[in-house]
Amino acid sequence: MSDEPSKVSNPLRSFGLLLSSNIIWVFAIHLYGSFIGLYVRSFGANPVEVGLFQTVLSFSVLIWIGVGGLLTTRFGEKPILILSWVSIAPAPLIYLFSPTWQWTLLGAVCEGSAALAAAPIGSYISHLVSGKRRGLAFTLVTTSSAIGGIPGPILGGWLIETSGFSLVFTLAAALFACSTILMIPISGVPRKIEDSEKRWSRGFLRNRVFIVTTILWTSILTLIMVANFFLPLFLYDHFGLQETQIGILSAVVNASGAVLGPLIGMAGDRWGHTKILLLPVTAIFCFYGALVFSPSVLFLPAIYAFNGLTFGTSSLLSATISNHVTKAQQPNAFALFSFAGRILTPYSPILGGLGYSQSPALPLLTVFLFLPIPASLVFVLHYTQRNSKYAE
Repeated sequence: MSDEPSKVSNPLRSFGLLLSSNIIWVFAIHLYGSFIGLYVRSFGANPVEVGLFQTVLSFSVLIWIGVGGLLTTRFGEKPILILSWVSIAPAPLIYLFSPTWQWTLLGAVCEGSAALAAAPIGSYISHLVSGKRRGLAFTLVTTSSAIGGIPGPILGGWLIETSGFSLVFTLAAALFACSTILMIPISGVPRKIEDSEKRWSRGFLRNRVFIVTTILWTSILTLIMVANFFLPLFLYDHFGLQETQIGILSAVVNASGAVLGPLIGMAGDRWGHTKILLLPVTAIFCFYGALVFSPSVLFLPAIYAFNGLTFGTSSLLSATISNHVTKAQQPNAFALFSFAGRILTPYSPILGGLGYSQSPALPLLTVFLFLPIPASLVFVLHYTQRNSKYAE
């Protein structure tokens, strides 16, 4: 449906600026992102209250995704992308000056505003790149995130151990500002509001490929959010790791993803996005099981390197959507895809917190045991897109 790119001026330059800005942005958020649960707990918050922080963040993300879809349809991709980059900058400063853990919830609300980019970024990439190369293009964006995530958690963990959280939060705010400056010169996208509104009203929700893709993404995010926020706490409590060591493991998975992500994207472009999708989806859930059953801390680097396979998941799903909806529909499609994917995630960390109170391994084990659900949906998606009007 949306095979050919739009006539955007200097698409390679814009794509390069997007990747460069994203590297800096992710580097900034990884300075503290892997440790924010420990920071909230340092105020005396219990596991359920730590989970509440993630719940507030998830609710904020949901709200801003919806707002981003509406604004993108009205104003276009470029201004909303820049707005999403600007809006997160105050979050680390709010964390810095929070007197209690309750005040960090305000920072979570602000941090969630970065989700404004959920609608425009997928649409923007589709306007820059042809359908035959979108698997690689989306994965390169994910890879840029992985590159930014390699030094971020290591430096962040070391700074926290040596200087505390204050320097980390200040540095993150400055880097957010720098990444925004790089986004300003990207090219705008030609658009027609009338076409977008008309095509959105024409049976968009009857697109079976989009429906199955969204259900699959919803199941993945809902399940992994039960355990994901508690990973640093699990490493700290179960294996006795310190912040720098936790940061090194985060860097390992990002380094692995930087290598494996593009390979998965290229494989998807060549052999079909839904055919390759089962590999990263399976890796997501097996990662949590491997952590639970790891007999020694020595196995953790290999387990985290294996987790690099998961970097192709959202990229392949995004490429599938972009190839099955029109360009005019894409801002709303990606907004709804992101919104629906996170619709249940505000409740997942609460369940994870309750489970963690009983046993640190329980949230991770729960996620691992639910692997058959997303795996079966991958097969459903594959056969659904084979019978659609557009086949990969």
